Amino acid sequence: VAASATSMATVYPLGNMTVPGIKTIGASFTSAGTFTDEYTFSFVEPIADPVGMTGAFNTGIPGSSNLVVDTVELYQGATLKGSFAGPGIFSFGSITNGSYSLFVTSTVSGTGPFFSSYGGNLQLVPEPGTLALFGLGLAGAAFAARRGKAVRAA
Repeated sequence: VAASATSMATVYPLGNMTVPGIKTIGASFTSAGTFTDEYTFSFVEPIADPVGMTGAFNTGIPGSSNLVVDTVELYQGATLKGSFAGPGIFSFGSITNGSYSLFVTSTVSGTGPFFSSYGGNLQLVPEPGTLALFGLGLAGAAFAARRGKAVRAA
């Protein structure tokens, strides 16, 4: 029985990301093992509102893929910003100006009849909390305006 090898894949530079901005990521594998892919990007623009990152993976044809995305980690420099275990949708908050590395660790259990791959998109978006706070502020302003009308009418 052969042991699974851990291999560091190529670093994939994504360049600069903006809000809103989408980048496509993905990798293909032809042998079994555990692989860690690194995607680097920079975020440098005036920030008026907090920014978050969302992403989603597709690991090929359901039932035919022998690849599992184990973890997704985001670093700003040497600081871990967040980690998610398992495939699917992930998100990170508090994206500020700087250089980032997104690490995707996946395990390939064999080569089988289909090649092993994953693909996905990364997107920088305004954080939901900011939008909720904005909506709450609008509701408060509308309530105050309505109450002002009621007081003047009385």
